[in-house]
Amino acid sequence: MVKVLNPRYSLPGRKHFTATVVPKLYKEVRDKIRQKLSLINKDTISVTTDCWTSIANSPYMTIIVHFITSEWALKSACLTCAHFGDDHNSKNIAEVLRSILNDWGIVMSRT
Repeated sequence: MVKVLNPRYSLPGRKHFTATVVPKLYKEVRDKIRQKLSLINKDTISVTTDCWTSIANSPYMTIIVHFITSEWALKSACLTCAHFGDDHNSKNIAEVLRSILNDWGIVMSRT
C-alpha cells in the first residue's frame, strides 16, 4: 500500500523500531511517570505485584503503583514487567521489589 502512494519511500524495519522508536517512547513515558510520582506524597502510594509464568515457562514479575493526584484522580502506572529468574520466594521478591521502587525514587516504609 505504501509503495503505491510513494514508490521511493522505504518503510522502516523492525530494527529501527526496536532500537530507536520504542526506547525513545519508553524514556518519554518513564519521564512523565517520574514527574507525576515526584508530586505525590510517597506515603500515599500503594503497590501491587504479581509473579507469573508465561506459556513458554518463563517467570516474570510485574510491579504496579497506584496513587491519587492532587485533583483526586486515581492513577496507576506499571513500573516493570520483567523477567524474574530467581525463585519466587519472599526474600527474592522483596529484594527485586525494593530495587525497582528505589530506582523509581519510592522508598518502602515499614508500617
